[in-house]
Amino acid sequence: MAKKEDPFMLENYRFLTPLKKSYIDSFFKKLDNVSREFAIKRYVEGKTISLIAEEMDYTERSLYAYREKIIELWELYSKKERLEYHKQRIVGMIRRHGVIDHSKLLMNINLKRSGLRLNEFTDIINTLIATGEVICEIMPGNRSKRRYSLTRENVINL
Repeated sequence: MAKKEDPFMLENYRFLTPLKKSYIDSFFKKLDNVSREFAIKRYVEGKTISLIAEEMDYTERSLYAYREKIIELWELYSKKERLEYHKQRIVGMIRRHGVIDHSKLLMNINLKRSGLRLNEFTDIINTLIATGEVICEIMPGNRSKRRYSLTRENVINL
């Protein structure tokens, strides 16, 4: 199994803006005590694993398990935030247009520029439909055309 690299934001914590540091600090607060202590020593203080093992009285090998756990949790934490951001963009786009075709929504979201993958886009749409935030109307015809609109409680009247 290949060793995962430290995430860029964690590895370069010392050089980040205060806003990004606070985002990472909120992630650290969600970790258990040992993982949090390791993460702070590794990413905030920039210490090597061998030095941390000495300070925490652990073997280096056992600390790699904590490191892997932190990397996996970071990926989940940061991906959740990213998908929530894109969910808000999609809802905002539907709100702006009222009723919008699937192809037009996909074009306006601009997957390439936003970094959102097609399967993530369809997952977000399916989640919005399943939770009842968005209504999907399938138009009859030789090619099923989908149109999206917000449910009544999600529409803002000005």
